[in-house]
Amino acid sequence: MPRHTLFRKMVLLLVMMLVPIVGLYYYSNRTSTEVLGTELNQSNANQLSFFQSQVNTNIDLFSLWPNLLIQDPDIFGFKDIFLSSEYFNLDIINVVKRIQTKLNIQESSSNWKTKLYIFSPSLGRVVSDNDVDHYDNDDLKKRMKPGWQVKKMGQGDEAYYVFSLFTAYPYSSFSHPEDANLIIELQFESGNIQDMLDKFKSDGRRDPVYFKPGLGVIYNRSADKPLTERILRQLQKETLQAEENRTLELDGQTYLVNVAGPDGKAGRHGTLFTNGVTLINKDMKHPEAFFTYQNYMYDNLADSKPGGIFENGLFKGYDYDFDASGKPLRYDQIPGGYVNSLRYLLVRDGARIPDAQIKALLNLADGKEATTRLEKEVKLNYGLETPAAAKVLMSQEGIAYPNMYTGPTTATMKSKLDYLNKIENQTFNEIIYGKQGVEAFDKFVEQWKASGGDQMTNEVNDWYSKLGK
Repeated sequence: MPRHTLFRKMVLLLVMMLVPIVGLYYYSNRTSTEVLGTELNQSNANQLSFFQSQVNTNIDLFSLWPNLLIQDPDIFGFKDIFLSSEYFNLDIINVVKRIQTKLNIQESSSNWKTKLYIFSPSLGRVVSDNDVDHYDNDDLKKRMKPGWQVKKMGQGDEAYYVFSLFTAYPYSSFSHPEDANLIIELQFESGNIQDMLDKFKSDGRRDPVYFKPGLGVIYNRSADKPLTERILRQLQKETLQAEENRTLELDGQTYLVNVAGPDGKAGRHGTLFTNGVTLINKDMKHPEAFFTYQNYMYDNLADSKPGGIFENGLFKGYDYDFDASGKPLRYDQIPGGYVNSLRYLLVRDGARIPDAQIKALLNLADGKEATTRLEKEVKLNYGLETPAAAKVLMSQEGIAYPNMYTGPTTATMKSKLDYLNKIENQTFNEIIYGKQGVEAFDKFVEQWKASGGDQMTNEVNDWYSKLGK
């Protein structure tokens, strides 16, 4: 009997010792599995985000092409060509050939297969890199919409998507292509995205697709389409987030699904609060004369109305002029060359009301005829797409981040700021023109911080902390 009792005690003791060990093992195993799952999800999410950024970089680069092309003399001059007969003469043929060569060079600058088209309403022709043909104005009007457009072509396994972007000159004619002087269309097909999906899938551990509810799916070329369609239907039962991970079960199989998409975040440099100062000598006998002069400039120049003394500009033949028919000339057509007369006034900008300038830009973007001095200045002297850009700017007021520092130049600013600005501009330009991917921004930030940016930030914060003392 005592032996039996001792044996029972030993078993009980062993059980008591094993329970926490088993519990600890279970907890450790579960924690390890969760950590591994989290790391795997994060790794997949990072790879998807990087892949998405590569696609976005290409598309953002393409968005610049129409604005770059419209600055070309041959392409811009194409709008002023008119036919006296149905056939092109030798001069027009030579211009068209030069334009086709430039379109071919532009298309060849990317490893994506793209297509550029130049529409000339005055000629009723569309020019591509290898053809010139008539076009249907009604069809063009239906297709012309702001921003990137996507259209599904074909059916079943032969289905694909065409992405297109239009630019019109002048911008106010966008909704009336028959009134435009020049229209540029950029196209690329979904096959380019499929090429990138195929490369992304090359290790065989994933099956990536592009999906937009209500539009369709771009599969990689070896995708299991029936399974992918079932997974997508399952995903749509709940609202898709910009970035998320889900675990789905289908037919007893578990699938880890990673979602990456645009997060809607945007940001840009804000405009500085000041762009110059005016110094008045303390010994000046009549400093009020300056303010009398400046008030006159604000009353008559800053937002000059029709009929005002400066309704067209400051000096005819310098910052504005007219052709023989009385039509205002663009700045680059002024005989003898354009002169920015504002730079010769006492104050650098003469007299400028930022709110009035923005209103002038928005008026032109909405198709209003230029009547005030500012509207005429914008139309004749600014970039052709500036009014449209102003409209985008004012729709995103909350994403501007201006430099809030208004104190004295710090020691690090004196020695390092020029260099920091240089590497910033260089990095941004190389990203915009496709020489580097968007991941270069993170490397730039590290370099900026290590090359004096952190020290400069500390100096600014030190200055700010002393203001309240």
